[in-house]
Amino acid sequence: MDKEWIKLPRYSSEYIDGVEFFLNYAYTNGKPQGGEILCPCAKCHNTCWEVRAIVYDHLIGKRGKTKCLEAHARSLEDRVEIILNEYEVPIGPNQRSVVQFSNFLGTVARSSDFCPLVYTNWKVVPDKDLIWTYIKQKYIIPDVGKKAIFAIINDAWRRHKCAIKEEHFTKYKTTYERLKNRPKDIPESHFKELIRYWSLGNIQVKLLNFSLC
Repeated sequence: MDKEWIKLPRYSSEYIDGVEFFLNYAYTNGKPQGGEILCPCAKCHNTCWEVRAIVYDHLIGKRGKTKCLEAHARSLEDRVEIILNEYEVPIGPNQRSVVQFSNFLGTVARSSDFCPLVYTNWKVVPDKDLIWTYIKQKYIIPDVGKKAIFAIINDAWRRHKCAIKEEHFTKYKTTYERLKNRPKDIPESHFKELIRYWSLGNIQVKLLNFSLC
């Protein structure tokens, strides 16, 4: 398969057409595993299995966090239908709708109301039924897609948490500096809990290094 498109400038129509052709080819003629394919982006280098929307995001890139205000303001009558493949992964009605849906799920994952970062892992995040109900208020999607959709949110939630740690915890040395530079979309009480949790991890690493000396 010709991959010359990958050398073209991002956001050019030829590059985006190449990405869509690659994804269609990979899902039609490739060997997807559970609805996931190996992502060929510069970071993954064909070593990470991802769903279609995530691969698209990795290859296209983003110009900043999207807020998807239109989707969040959508009424029941204006909902967009999402089509799933045999693995219950979103594939339609078209690539644009899939990407917009993926971006919408990203905003849900970054919401402190739906997915607080204070939990150690996605499994213990509570009220997932409320998350699913909200998604179905904005999109028409079969319940069989719930597991795959939550996998996308889980991935976005973990990446968001890693980014927050890197930019607002690791970057600063003191609790004062960290609180002063707290991300505005995370409640102060939540961020204090994150600082406490991440600081315990740093202490454990230091103790381990000391014990190895």
